[in-house]
Amino acid sequence: MQDGTAKIFGHVVLPWSGVSRRVGGQKLSPMSFVAQPAGPSAADVAAGLPPAALVSRSAVYRPALFPLFLLPAQFENNPPGPWKVRMNFEEGRRYLAYRDMFNNVTIGVGHNMGLPGDERDRALFERATGANYGQTKQGRLTLVDVQVEMLLDHDLVITLTYARQLVPTFDQLPPPAQEVVVDMTFNLGPGGFRQFRHLRAALAQRDWRQAAWDLSHKNRQPDSPPSDYQNQVPNRAQRNVVLLLSLGTKQTT
Repeated sequence: MQDGTAKIFGHVVLPWSGVSRRVGGQKLSPMSFVAQPAGPSAADVAAGLPPAALVSRSAVYRPALFPLFLLPAQFENNPPGPWKVRMNFEEGRRYLAYRDMFNNVTIGVGHNMGLPGDERDRALFERATGANYGQTKQGRLTLVDVQVEMLLDHDLVITLTYARQLVPTFDQLPPPAQEVVVDMTFNLGPGGFRQFRHLRAALAQRDWRQAAWDLSHKNRQPDSPPSDYQNQVPNRAQRNVVLLLSLGTKQTT
């Protein structure tokens, strides 16, 4: 699309134009990116939003407003941009620490704050956000959008590094298959995704239907029960199955 806009998940994403304003309790700056559904809602009209800048309450994305020296050295070779919207969609965005379904302390866009005494995560978190790790983990500090965005960029850089290690053909995969690898590595961690050896083998062979089966089942037997991943996050898993099946049958290179 032209004029800096793009289609993502059926929304038009465009640079916010105009002065800072508060919408739905959140302050939007002129540098914010907003996702707009097709057509204004009654709430949009009541808020006095111009038609060219309608805001979806659930999706506000910001560009990277930070110096690159804050990022790991791998950033240049692992730009996080293409997968940021998917992670926002799947994980949501939380500014105060909370406990996820597995009782892990989490913040931002699905950032696991690690086990007690995890100095690696403390260093990454404080380098990315500039916020005190301990106070944030205890729920005494609230992050702002720019800090959440920095943390997500760091997490995606690390995720992409592991994705390339676990799937050596990652850069040769079509974008839907790359998205599956990134999403599963981000969601499960590299250790969790490493367990999907049949899925990773099917991706290397470009056998998309087999990969879809391996993602959602424990084994390759016709009567295989669903995988733990399929049981734990069924909607997310099915979105990844659909991505793989959209590629058709086995491809030859």
